[in-house]
Amino acid sequence: GGQRDGLRAGLLWRHVHGGAEDAPAVRELVLAGLPVDHRHLCHAEVQDLDVVLLPEHLAQTHIAAYDAVVSLEVVEHVSDLAAFLEAIARLVRPGGILVIGTLNRTAKSYALGIVGAEYVLRLLPVGTHAWNKFVKPEELEKPLGNHGFRRERIAGVSMNPVSWHWSLSKDVNVNYLATFRKND
Repeated sequence: GGQRDGLRAGLLWRHVHGGAEDAPAVRELVLAGLPVDHRHLCHAEVQDLDVVLLPEHLAQTHIAAYDAVVSLEVVEHVSDLAAFLEAIARLVRPGGILVIGTLNRTAKSYALGIVGAEYVLRLLPVGTHAWNKFVKPEELEKPLGNHGFRRERIAGVSMNPVSWHWSLSKDVNVNYLATFRKND
């Protein structure tokens, strides 16, 4: 109820290169038709990240409190995917948006996301990712469907190795963003 003052967004961001307003996930919110007021966005770089509340704790007091929740590069690190998805699903109001960005479990994601990023280019510490914890899009759809969500869109997230800029793409075989809307 009441008028919204821009977008109240709960963002669970592991890392984003560049400003929050340039992130592909924010573009997903705009594409979903949500007015994005950048004053309401939270942004944390990996080295500065202090987790004060886990979504499981936040979901106890902030049920259906947010128009949008964005979880980037998180789900492939959680120990209990079902519990994490249930918690972030509880944070989204009916009609709201949930955007999840993660790594797909494919041979290409192993080659680029682990071998390339961790061992060859050393963009991440070796051991940051475990390929068996990468999440296929359909592994998000069923549990989120049980919480009243339907997938609206899926897009790949690709890095240009020359410019080092990330952009949306049609290739969901490595990184992808899946946008879900909660039923009213």
